[in-house]
Amino acid sequence: MNETEEHRQLHLEKQKTRNQSNETIEQRQIRLEKQKTRNQSNRSNKTEQQHQIQLEKQKTRTQSNRSNETEQQRQIRLEKQRKRSEASRVKKKFEKHTFDNIDIHRQNIEIQFSEAEEEASLDNSSTNENIIKKKNDSNYSCWPKPIPRELKEARLQKFLQQMSMSVLADATCGICNVRTPIQQSKKVPLSKIPNIPLLKVSDELKNLITNGLSSLSQHLDGNSTAILQNIQSNI
Repeated sequence: MNETEEHRQLHLEKQKTRNQSNETIEQRQIRLEKQKTRNQSNRSNKTEQQHQIQLEKQKTRTQSNRSNETEQQRQIRLEKQRKRSEASRVKKKFEKHTFDNIDIHRQNIEIQFSEAEEEASLDNSSTNENIIKKKNDSNYSCWPKPIPRELKEARLQKFLQQMSMSVLADATCGICNVRTPIQQSKKVPLSKIPNIPLLKVSDELKNLITNGLSSLSQHLDGNSTAILQNIQSNI
């Protein structure tokens, strides 16, 4: 009887394996979802004692499987366990980092909102004060104040100083023929000017000027001719 039951279980296991190998991805997802639902339903219907019994059986099977596994299987199992543990740590670390960033972002938003409310309150207060001040100022007429006498006299004195003949007067340099203000010019005696003969007009230039003026006088009226004669006499 036991052997027949054992054969039956093996036959069912083989049939189950063949069915799983032939099923499509969609069928596999449906089967796993149904199995998950059945497991959850079974767990919810179990009593605490049944749950403990199941855990003990699971623990016994696990220990039995581990005692029968080869060294290679043991290394594979430990590697998978290490990867699962590492993935779990990374996931927890990422979730903690995400939650921390969310808290910091929320705190920053609250601070900015609080500062905005405070600035808005200050702006409203300042605006109200300005409105009240303008309203009070509009009740009084503003008349221009007279210019103080001392200021007018000081401005006039400064203008006279800048426009006086002693400031505006200028002189012409006898050497370079440049006009400069008298206050900035410097008088130098002719005896102290070096190479004074070089400043005299040459006879050739005098003759050239005289001949040019003579030719020009033929085309001028009486007054202009008198002026030219005066120039010639000074050459």
